[in-house]
Amino acid sequence: MKIFKNIIENFLYLGIGQGVSGLLYFLATVYLARKLGAEKFGIFSFAESVFLFFSLLVIFGSDVVGAREIAQADYKDRSDIVSTLIGMRIISSIVSFLILIIFIIAIRNPLETKLFLFICGLGLFSFIFLLDWFYWGLEKFNIYATYMIIRDLVFLLGVLISVNFKNNILLVGVIFLFSKFLYSLLLFISSTKLNLIFKPRLGLLECKKMIFSCNAIFWATFIGWIVHYFDIILIAMLYEKKVVGYYSAAYKPIFYIFMIVVVYLKAIFPVLSKVDKYNPHYFKKILGLTLLSIILVFLPLGLLFNLFSRDIIIFMYGKNYLPCIDSFKVLAFALLVMSINTTYSQGIIATSREQQNLKINLFIGTSNIFLNILLIPFCGIVGAAWSKLCAQIFGFLYYRKELILS
Repeated sequence: MKIFKNIIENFLYLGIGQGVSGLLYFLATVYLARKLGAEKFGIFSFAESVFLFFSLLVIFGSDVVGAREIAQADYKDRSDIVSTLIGMRIISSIVSFLILIIFIIAIRNPLETKLFLFICGLGLFSFIFLLDWFYWGLEKFNIYATYMIIRDLVFLLGVLISVNFKNNILLVGVIFLFSKFLYSLLLFISSTKLNLIFKPRLGLLECKKMIFSCNAIFWATFIGWIVHYFDIILIAMLYEKKVVGYYSAAYKPIFYIFMIVVVYLKAIFPVLSKVDKYNPHYFKKILGLTLLSIILVFLPLGLLFNLFSRDIIIFMYGKNYLPCIDSFKVLAFALLVMSINTTYSQGIIATSREQQNLKINLFIGTSNIFLNILLIPFCGIVGAAWSKLCAQIFGFLYYRKELILS
């Protein structure tokens, strides 16, 4: 069937694109760490983290909403959608950059660090014409993936040349900035071949519907970030650093496997958005088959992780990390429920019910924080793992109720 053929092709293109680009970027950062030394690499890592946070403010959930709207839109409406989101991103990038400037002035760091932050921060403006969401909605993942690889290949080559030529952290910042704008430029040039007409809309009335949808997506994402880091912060406050290391070691393989699920669902999302509008019967079928495939893969995986947890932990980290085994066992089943919930979340967003999705994410986040506060002081990192699993189970029950009532 053509729909499922498209899903497989989307997943392969996106998986290869993100896999290769991720590897190139990883090699660049490893090389920087070796050549710059711990102190200057610390500057790069700090700036990278700040950039990622502020990029979340610039995007403001518009990538998900934009992809859905493009997937559902007629050809003649695409220019209006792109123009509206470009207008929104012009405003959000200016506001985010001004907040970043205040942050740079306020922090007590050397001038070199502040200059590096400023250079990287200019990259926030590259998101204005970053049309990855446009190709996501059109299911043109081959274009999306190709330019993603080019972006990180240019960054890697630039790092290799610049660090050997002149060991200057600010030059690395310029290369980082250049790679971001190059990626946006390549995608924008390709989009002009589709006869799109861009007239950025800056008025609140024109953007009202989009802002309302993007706002819900943004806060759901922000809650996800809080949930992701809250348990680690609380463990760090109550226990010594090595305990944080144990929990991080248990969670890292789970997180990387979960990222594969995210890529898979990203490939399915535009298809779900399209069939919801034109063929609701296929919507339920695709969502059901996706859930079935996740259960068939991750339920046995959770069992295997529990049976061979000791061997897996020793293989990855060594015997010094044996205290994280119990947490790893619980998180293996949390992976299954997280994957199911994320599938439900994508389905609800595809049907333009992002407000309901926000309510469920808020419920999951509140439950997770409450359980962490209750369990971590008494059960340590095992309590943190159980908190994550239980909160996800509560969320699963909420999602099921929401979908049944709909």
